[in-house]
Amino acid sequence: MLFRIFRIIIIMVVIITLWHSCAYLHMRHYRRLWDYSKYACIVKIYREYSTNGILKSIDNGNIFIYTNLVSVNGTNFIPVIGMRTFVDDDQEFLLVDKHEKVIFINKDSKIKVLDFDID
Repeated sequence: MLFRIFRIIIIMVVIITLWHSCAYLHMRHYRRLWDYSKYACIVKIYREYSTNGILKSIDNGNIFIYTNLVSVNGTNFIPVIGMRTFVDDDQEFLLVDKHEKVIFINKDSKIKVLDFDID
């Protein structure tokens, strides 16, 4: 009887652990998808701006010219265009420089460089 209860508890722990792992990976996938969609959007806007010289706002006016210096891990970037996004009442920024490097800044001032291969 005790062995049977122990086996049920072990099986339940394994099931819960697998469920949490799948949920975590699922959320990471959606975050990466969101990063890619915003990356593609700001690169497209930058390419139009660099060819036409006209900044088209397609995100409710949250696209703006940004010229402040940003340093990421000792590398300095001079962004050209910035995009402000709102996710769950949190403000996030995406900045693109003239080499199409996209810098992501969230509300906690965590900075990372997004690097996808799009053409």
